[in-house]
Formats: sequence, structure tokens, C-alpha cells
Amino acid sequence: MGKRTLKEKNGEAALSAFQKAMQAIKEAKQAGSFNNFMAERKCHRGLGAAQLLLGNYPAALQHLEKVVEISLANNENTGLGDAYGAIADIYTEANDFENAAIYYDKYIESINDDIQTSEDIELDEEAKLVAET
Repeated sequence: MGKRTLKEKNGEAALSAFQKAMQAIKEAKQAGSFNNFMAERKCHRGLGAAQLLLGNYPAALQHLEKVVEISLANNENTGLGDAYGAIADIYTEANDFENAAIYYDKYIESINDDIQTSEDIELDEEAKLVAET
């Protein structure tokens, strides 16, 4: 529901949906039955996006920085570039161009890493094909 409401640009509904999801994650963590960092990261990303729609930049920044923290802690780069770009955009909106530049650089680096990873995978697949013949 949260993702759909984000697409519809309904910040209030998206915020509510992602807050409920985050509450469920917190309860599962307290019960010791939660270990899905990807779900938690997605939830923070959704909360950040909802806060952006509502113009609440400090809260959006807090959630997006949590996305970065979770990603780096788990050595998982999926969505990292997106988070860096969104953080850079927030700093740009706040006229904090120094921090915006830092995060735009991280965003570009992330894109370049993704391209390199894709190229490496393609080369590995080609090498396997050659080895099989």
C-alpha cells in the first residue's frame, strides 16, 4: 500500500503505511524474530520518500541516511545510489551545496560501480561460455 500511495503522490497515506510497517518491524525485532535488513531498508526508503512529498526535509534526510547506513553495514549496494541522489537533492533544496556535492559524487560513484559490476558479470558469463566450448 505504501508504494502505491507514493506513486499516487499521496504523502500522508504513504507515511501512514510505512509508519505501520516500521512499527511491525520494531515489534518483530523486540520479539527476536526479525532479521531482514532489506525490508527495514525499504521501509526507511519509503518513509524518506513520503517525508519528501510532505516537504519535511530533515525527517526525509534522517530516513535516507538510515538507508545508507543499513546498506553499508550489510555490504548491500542495491538502492544505495538512489539514496545518495535523494540525499544530494535534499541538500540542494536546502542550499547546502557543499554537502550536495559530496552526495552527488557518491551517487555518481555508485552508478559507476553498478556499471562496472554489470560489465564484470557479463565478462564472467562470456568466460564461462568460452570455457564450455
